[in-house]
Amino acid sequence: MALEKAKQTLETEKATLTAELEQAAAARQEMERRRKQSDQQVQELTSRLTETERLKTDVTNKAAKLQVALSRFSTLFLWTVCELLSELYLSHFVLTWR
Repeated sequence: MALEKAKQTLETEKATLTAELEQAAAARQEMERRRKQSDQQVQELTSRLTETERLKTDVTNKAAKLQVALSRFSTLFLWTVCELLSELYLSHFVLTWR
């Protein structure tokens, strides 16, 4: 009878340990799934960051080119205005001497 009770105790303990092992395995699988999901999110965010940095560089380069073009246009515009004013002044000066 003591042997039977010991056997039953061992079987109960075995069942408990088996259930705990199954729970641990399920928790491990869940952790692995979450890790893979996190890795995928990191890859996606890294990719988006790289693309954003590329776009920022493109926009910065375009802005610099536009700034140079604006500076050239401003210089040309001012030069043209000065030329026109000079011609206007000269034509006015010639007309007043006639």
